[in-house]
Amino acid sequence: MTIFEVKLSPATNLQDLLGENEYVKDNYKNCDISVLDYEGKEKLSFLNRDILLTDYRLIFLKDAEYSTQNSKIPSKFSCGDYINISSIIVNAVSSCEKAEDNPYLYIQLGDFEFNEDSDEDLESSHRFSEINIRCSDQNTVYTLFNSISETAAYMEQVENLSDLKSDDELTTDQE
Repeated sequence: MTIFEVKLSPATNLQDLLGENEYVKDNYKNCDISVLDYEGKEKLSFLNRDILLTDYRLIFLKDAEYSTQNSKIPSKFSCGDYINISSIIVNAVSSCEKAEDNPYLYIQLGDFEFNEDSDEDLESSHRFSEINIRCSDQNTVYTLFNSISETAAYMEQVENLSDLKSDDELTTDQE
């Protein structure tokens, strides 16, 4: 059973990596990413990656190079692993028990496999995985959290509008 799949793109330039009408919203440099299974065991680790937040995905870039230090669009990178924002169920910033602890971004992913005819509990019908993202400075963690939350909320609004439009079209067709 696959709990979580990091999708790997063979693209080495942004034009090939991004989908149609997909744009880079923000960039977070020098982050460490840990992927944990549903038991909390680390399965994958990506060190010193840059994260691109797009309209639909979090893309983890390896060996990213930029034309200027302040550029958020990389001119070159060696690989782009990614997850879809729509697979994020929960995201939160960890609390720090000690002053020297740095907060990290906690993301819970789910694979919805719920059968309405089944007697299974809704909670047990999800397959969960976790991603922890540690950034070079703690303000970046909070900024990334807010950006993911805003993107997910926007995606939900677009989906709801699309559902309303589909419902309206069905009603119009039935009349």
